[in-house]
Amino acid sequence: MGITREPGAPVRPTAGWRERAVEYPERYPPDLLGAVDAALDAYAADVAALGGAPRDIEVMARIEGVVTALNDLDERYGFIETIEREELCDHIDAVLTAHGVDLDALAARAGIGRWELTDAWRDW
Repeated sequence: MGITREPGAPVRPTAGWRERAVEYPERYPPDLLGAVDAALDAYAADVAALGGAPRDIEVMARIEGVVTALNDLDERYGFIETIEREELCDHIDAVLTAHGVDLDALAARAGIGRWELTDAWRDW
């Protein structure tokens, strides 16, 4: 099964996980990878649907949605450790940046640090 992405779209963490799954298949089972891709597909579509100049509350709701979906998957599969966390957070940020969201400004308006955008909802 190949994952297609739009030109210029951020590379998904699951691309690297598929490569690592060759050596560690129990760590990254196919059903986990498919479920994470589905969550990231939904997130990317939700962000794209915001259009230009979305309100902060709309952006934060999209972040909350993907983070809680990933929380559910982590509860089920127990797969998110330090490297996965960093890759997922980088991807969440990259999708927003690709759609013109200024993450520094968003964080400043929310009164949080730039690297705290997922913290309010993240269990991992």
